[in-house]
Amino acid sequence: MDAAEPDSTPHSPRTRWEHCLAWADLLVIRHIERPRTDDGPLTEAENAAFHGDERALIVVLIATALHERMTHFALPDDELHLVPLGAPGEDGVTGTLRRHPYQALENTPVPAGPGQAEVHRLLNAARSDHPDDRGLWDRIRSVARETVVDVATFAGSRHAGRRHPLAQPSGTYWERGVMMADVLLGEQHRRQAALLTTVFGDDG
Repeated sequence: MDAAEPDSTPHSPRTRWEHCLAWADLLVIRHIERPRTDDGPLTEAENAAFHGDERALIVVLIATALHERMTHFALPDDELHLVPLGAPGEDGVTGTLRRHPYQALENTPVPAGPGQAEVHRLLNAARSDHPDDRGLWDRIRSVARETVVDVATFAGSRHAGRRHPLAQPSGTYWERGVMMADVLLGEQHRRQAALLTTVFGDDG
């Protein structure tokens, strides 16, 4: 399989924004669940953020960065999975989250429904001079970026098709131009392996 596609289930995302929300949530899940043998467990602050009401804010901020990059690269609806999580020149999602997350929030056309309240809350926090609001904005922005960096770093380059024009065959996640497609293919492989283990058992 050369490209990863969203699952064609009755509950699969249909709009671009729904894809962004679903994929952002997947990135958070993969970050939380990734086995950690080299860098230790999640910190107390990360655990509090991911398991409290701030998780939805993290997901929405990542979703707006995904949407911003999809728009930047003019990706058609059948190629949304080619959005780069990292790319040379900070041309991927992690670059957006570091350089202009506020602009991504402000410019993403979020329809009424899931994510809209979180977008408004984040915009208000970013505009506020109150230390609690500023602390929330800085915390969400930092955790969102680190989440995507972590997942992209360990995603591998599974997609065999088109990548960022400056991507290299080896190097860091951003030098390789790791894309959402790589994460989706990894998730597909993980689910298939889990299914096989359920059916045949784990002989290892």
